[in-house]
Amino acid sequence: HLGLKAAKIKNKSFDNDYFKRLIIDYIKEYGKAERADLFTLIGKMLPDYMSERQRYDKLTNLLSSLKRKRQLNYDGKFWKLVK
Repeated sequence: HLGLKAAKIKNKSFDNDYFKRLIIDYIKEYGKAERADLFTLIGKMLPDYMSERQRYDKLTNLLSSLKRKRQLNYDGKFWKLVK
């Protein structure tokens, strides 16, 4: 139980806003990003209990949220910052 509690606390520090900032910072740095780039960026930081599919879905939800907030655009290949 102790290991599970420690993992829960560790994962709490990585909230959605943290991952969104990472995504935005990455795109600011490189000008654009493919989904695979962003998955590589955050995939390993997501909780260990998540399956590969859940990690992929999490990234989709983060990108959708940033798009709805008009912070990112998707052109069919790359994610870019809204100018």
